[in-house]
Amino acid sequence: MTPSAIDRGLTSYGDEGFSRFHRRAFLASAGLDRDDLARPIIGIAHTISDYVTCHRDMPQLVDAIERGVLAVGGMPFSFPCMALGEPLLHPTAMLYRNLAAMEVEELVRGQPMDASSSAAGATRRSRRSSWGRSRRTGPRSRA
Repeated sequence: MTPSAIDRGLTSYGDEGFSRFHRRAFLASAGLDRDDLARPIIGIAHTISDYVTCHRDMPQLVDAIERGVLAVGGMPFSFPCMALGEPLLHPTAMLYRNLAAMEVEELVRGQPMDASSSAAGATRRSRRSSWGRSRRTGPRSRA
């Protein structure tokens, strides 16, 4: 039997049992129980930011994705990623696009999840999110 995503890639404290207990205790403090953690974990990368005005509806979009994940039996875990607002970033957001893709890649790699999805606004942000998730060689990704 394949272990739950919650039990893979544990933080290394030198004792796997303690690492598992520690992770599960933190999640229990957030109200998640064993049944919740036995479901497939779906990571949802988002770029919610007040600096990116085209993302003003992003919280509602992420909520809708989370409801969809729950409806099909998964457990959604959303996490923020770098938001690059072109009109407000000096000198230009173009300088940070590869860094943003690398950020998504490493966050998907480093956090326990069975699959990932992303919510991003403009085409540039959607592309970098997809690039970052596609370079990941673990959980399956869905745009």
